[in-house]
Amino acid sequence: MEKMRSDLEHDVGRAIKLEREAYDLYMELLGKSKTRNTQDLFSEFAKQELKHESLLKAFLQFEDFEKAKKRIKAEFEGFCA
Repeated sequence: MEKMRSDLEHDVGRAIKLEREAYDLYMELLGKSKTRNTQDLFSEFAKQELKHESLLKAFLQFEDFEKAKKRIKAEFEGFCA
């Protein structure tokens, strides 16, 4: 059971790291964007990555996807489509 928890923490931790890297990439691209359309696109993608990161962190806390979604729902109400 402890090994399974350790594997879960490792895998979800890795996913969190990748979400943060994707966020950083989209923010970099946003800064380089020359048109409003691409700025809006990369801004939305960056917001989505933050949402994914928060969901993964909540999942680690609860180890239950539905509880994790409920936990962050209010935080992101209207934040992303």
